Amino acid sequence: MAQSARPLSPHLQVYRPQLTSVMSISHRAAGVALAVGTLLLVYWIVAAASGPAAFASAQAFIGSWFGL
Repeated sequence: MAQSARPLSPHLQVYRPQLTSVMSISHRAAGVALAVGTLLLVYWIVAAASGPAAFASAQAFIGSWFGL
């Protein structure tokens, strides 16, 4: 096979972030944050319905550094 003299694509550091790419990345990050927050809310409501011991452990988790 003969080598073609096509140019290589430039490195990623050459490109400047465009508005559309930044908005796409932030939209995905916001979607992930909303999904995690929804799961945390469902966990909290189910723990509240399960009883005081489960609710206390859910409150302890949500009040921790990871839950905040």
